[in-house]
Amino acid sequence: MSILFSAIRAPGSHFGAPSLEQILGYWINLPNINSSFIAIIAKIPTLLLMVIVYICSFKKYVRNYLSTLFIMVIFIDFNATLFLQYMCWVVPFIFLSIGDLKARRNEKH
Repeated sequence: MSILFSAIRAPGSHFGAPSLEQILGYWINLPNINSSFIAIIAKIPTLLLMVIVYICSFKKYVRNYLSTLFIMVIFIDFNATLFLQYMCWVVPFIFLSIGDLKARRNEKH
């Protein structure tokens, strides 16, 4: 249930900016549609982007740390809630992916 919580939680933010889930909720705004269903629909772009990153990582188009950075950025950007501490989660992967890119460039030479 704790893993599902991120997929079904109510939108909110420390920044006051609406999430994709809120925007879709305002856009659809049909009286007979359950808000949980709208939340699941709003997760489709997130899941599609994550699947693309996983495929690219599996086929070795991108390295592990860079794909982890992409997944974290997708999670943060498309999550229903946006908290300030989420920004700190990305920072280590920025430096690790820079090292990853340098290692890849050194392999080509």
